Amino acid sequence: MDNQLPFMVALPRRSAPFTGSNRYSRAFGFVIRLCLYLDVEPVFIPIREPWRNGHIERFHRTYKKMFLNKYYFDDPDELLHSSNDFESRHNEKYRDSYLKGKTPIQAFLSFGCNIKRLSEDFHIPDLKERPRQGYVHLIRFVRSNKVISIFGEKFTVSEEAVYQYVKATINVKEQELSFFLNDKVIDKVEYTYDKGKEN
Repeated sequence: MDNQLPFMVALPRRSAPFTGSNRYSRAFGFVIRLCLYLDVEPVFIPIREPWRNGHIERFHRTYKKMFLNKYYFDDPDELLHSSNDFESRHNEKYRDSYLKGKTPIQAFLSFGCNIKRLSEDFHIPDLKERPRQGYVHLIRFVRSNKVISIFGEKFTVSEEAVYQYVKATINVKEQELSFFLNDKVIDKVEYTYDKGKEN
């Protein structure tokens, strides 16, 4: 995924659309499967730290204040059409200090990223089979017990990571989980899927 920003998500730690199953921690849910299908690398921010997703939180506040609380819609189609119009206007015209006076589209393009849009005739595919490639990233704070949670499953990391943030990356193709501290790999473990235990 050269020169493309990952899609960032911030949801409850055990949200079934993302993790797939509260019973089987390695069964990716529908949203992660869709992201991987579309070559999007989901990034999960640290648990209970919504401020790390500030630009998304700010958009949600703007969307609610300037759109949802302002208009009445007669049916879901009208809401969807109006929402798409609002999103386009916002991305092309709305400037904010956190983007240094740029619009969201200008800021995105300044990173040298390609904007991929789904075709008009795109339909969500059947995603029942497990993904075969891609990456899922999780940022986690390591406490004194050296244990972090990856979709409810506990992993112990090295002493050097205590009281710091690590990035845990699941390499779907290699079925491997790597732990990074300051962009340096500090550990790798096998991360295989349990057959017959996927949603």
